[in-house]
Amino acid sequence: MIKRMPWMKFYPADWRSDPRLRMCSLAARGFWIELLSYMHEADPYGHLVIAGTAPTENEIAKLLSIRVPIVNRLCAELERLSVFSRTENGIIYSRRMVRDYEKSQQDQANGRRGGNPKIVKGVNPGDNGEDKAQMLEARSQSLEREVSITAGASLKQYPFEGRSIRLTQGDIDQWAKSYPSIPSIVAELQAADDYYTAFKPKDGKIYHRISNWLKRREIECQGSASERKRERAREMGHSF
Repeated sequence: MIKRMPWMKFYPADWRSDPRLRMCSLAARGFWIELLSYMHEADPYGHLVIAGTAPTENEIAKLLSIRVPIVNRLCAELERLSVFSRTENGIIYSRRMVRDYEKSQQDQANGRRGGNPKIVKGVNPGDNGEDKAQMLEARSQSLEREVSITAGASLKQYPFEGRSIRLTQGDIDQWAKSYPSIPSIVAELQAADDYYTAFKPKDGKIYHRISNWLKRREIECQGSASERKRERAREMGHSF
């Protein structure tokens, strides 16, 4: 059970500079911040669930005191611009809130162990004179070269390397070909990687879940495209 805080982190500069949000209407941005307030109190954190259940459009309308058609329109606008993502069960969640929660959990775990293990050990070696300093400098330069070579090889072999999945260019190209309606396959992969890093499957199987994630997103994008076509047709039918 998540220990709920009465406040949540909010970065005004990030909010104002997010290009996806900036393309949304003022109504959609206000709608989204309302949903975020409920997602802050949810379990799992950052998901649009209330008492363990995802609210329907009708229930969201009641929560926000607006009409159901407005809920549908604003949800469609936010989803079309990839402001939020959905789990494999279709539950809306905030990628940023999930990442922040994961980092918070990791920081707490590090604190219980006495600090970040990458920093605690060997961060302040003793000063044993000029020879020691030269040895450390040489070792540092050698390490930098090793990291550079390793990073270059990794980048070449795995153009997408998340915290839970890594993919070759062939994998990315194949998925982009299979799901052409998704605006950015890499952005969607990043969203999926963020989610399954924070909420790891108990069976450890992620690859097929990513595939199902993309299939569902493809269907959603096709539906959004069809709705936009119908809207344009209605607008043309009512134009004079």
